[in-house]
Amino acid sequence: QAGHLSEGPTFFAIDPLVIAVTTGNPKAIKGLPDLGRPNVRVSQAPAAMRPKGKVPALLMEAVSAKWFPGLVERWENNAVVARECGRELITPIIDGRADAAIVPRSVAHYPKYRDRIGVVPIPAKHLLALKQGRPSLPQCAGVLCPSERKAHHEAAREFVTGLQSADDILDEI
Repeated sequence: QAGHLSEGPTFFAIDPLVIAVTTGNPKAIKGLPDLGRPNVRVSQAPAAMRPKGKVPALLMEAVSAKWFPGLVERWENNAVVARECGRELITPIIDGRADAAIVPRSVAHYPKYRDRIGVVPIPAKHLLALKQGRPSLPQCAGVLCPSERKAHHEAAREFVTGLQSADDILDEI
């Protein structure tokens, strides 16, 4: 909102989509086409208001139109769990109600999910097929306008500056 940030937001990373799968990948999911197989149960967030829920549907539409006709419909038909929040798509996989979900890579690394699921990368050519939406979710940060707490404002500015220079952290992820 205009006037709330001391300067424009800073983009410091991208968050590509991946396929979260059951530990050990018992359904042998290797890519997006497998999400349309009859025996694969998927978790989706079609009604989510944020990009984390909507971008997977845009991705499946684009990939279906370009390489795998009908995939988006098969993927939608395989939905056994519909979540209201894209950040919660992995919970049904852990609970055994779903086999896979398309999620941002960062979500797969949340402490409550890490080491409890597997991750299948999505090829760049599929991610780049998106014409609407983004092939990955940009991560940004901003510093609110200074208030009477000048020390907090400076700490926030230092934090954002640190995010911009943390290239070596990406190697660890």
